[in-house]
Amino acid sequence: LAYAHFNGVMQRFGKSRRNPKEAKAIVDWLIRNRPVIEHRFSCNDLSACVAILTPFGEQARALRDALRDAAIKIERVGTVHVMQGAEKPLVLFS
Repeated sequence: LAYAHFNGVMQRFGKSRRNPKEAKAIVDWLIRNRPVIEHRFSCNDLSACVAILTPFGEQARALRDALRDAAIKIERVGTVHVMQGAEKPLVLFS
């Protein structure tokens, strides 16, 4: 269990919110820690061992965009409602 505070700028989109700087920071962290994550959880790619949850649909979109831009495939990125029942050894909350 870990926590990291990130100073970013939250943007409102109707009832939803997003923070593109935070999404980029998460992707950068995944890139830096990919070998350790894959070794620790005995998985051959991040999609097999990582899920990213957020309460905001727009933040899920920002995360998917940042992951796509970095050529990282993680299938389980979405709101807590969409992700209910999904299991991964490493879960990031944005």
